[in-house]
Amino acid sequence: NSPGVGLQREIGEISQALLVLGRERFHRWLSLMLFDFNRSGYHESVLNEQVLARARFMEMLAGQGSVPAEADQLFMTGLFSLLDVMMDQPLSDVLKQVSLPEPVTAALKKEPGPMRDALLLAIAVESGNTDEMAAAALQCGLDATVITSTMIEALAWAQQASSAAG
Repeated sequence: NSPGVGLQREIGEISQALLVLGRERFHRWLSLMLFDFNRSGYHESVLNEQVLARARFMEMLAGQGSVPAEADQLFMTGLFSLLDVMMDQPLSDVLKQVSLPEPVTAALKKEPGPMRDALLLAIAVESGNTDEMAAAALQCGLDATVITSTMIEALAWAQQASSAAG
């Protein structure tokens, strides 16, 4: 029932969640529950908002250019891409503790592919390095207008989701 899931009606039971959401969206919801968005501190707040924006940005790019159409997997890739920083553990250790779809795990392990390309685009956009952004955008087959408008919308969504969770 969190704003991060984007439902229009309340869910009261796990079986109802599976029916309404489907397996992929339910997995996404469970993934969001791993994060403590109510932790105090500036660093934690910024990191929470960054991970939400990254996840939403990647999800919104689904099916555009050469970005895979699997929106939920893109969202999870973005969401888990900073989990090592959030948990202060090596990513390899974190990935042993969770069960993720293979394309998500592969992207997080830096294996080449379109899911990894989308993650690298998100990271490049966050960095502000125009050369990296241009190269990543070209790799994903996207133009600057799409990337900019998508990131602005993702940032607004992340701020709204963070505010609602807090």
